[in-house]
Amino acid sequence: MIKITFYRPKIFTRKYWRERKQLRQQGFLDEETFGLYHPLAKFILPRLRCFRECAFDEHKNGRTGARRSDWCKIVDRMIWSMNEIVEHDGCPPDEVPRGTEEEEDRKRRRYFAKLQEGLTLFGRHFMGLWW
Repeated sequence: MIKITFYRPKIFTRKYWRERKQLRQQGFLDEETFGLYHPLAKFILPRLRCFRECAFDEHKNGRTGARRSDWCKIVDRMIWSMNEIVEHDGCPPDEVPRGTEEEEDRKRRRYFAKLQEGLTLFGRHFMGLWW
């Protein structure tokens, strides 16, 4: 007995057509809204890095002095937080040396506080991100 199987290309599946319709109508897939923080961080991170380079270039504008260095530190914290979300999905890296349970908990809380600080700074200075 010969068994005949048919190859069903991706283009003929219902999922393909549903995703294509969603992309055409709304510009993104519904699955991207499940964890919205990750796609947003992937969108924001390269733009923050470019902003850091362009906005603080002394040849392009006149930002100098203490205000400039403080603003650079704020933007660096924002970049660190967005990078952690993109690279580690907002979880502490595993290569941190292990210790007692209390030490690990303290390190974890410190990591999340630093992450939240960068995100809070991003929200606080959102309208000031221009050059």
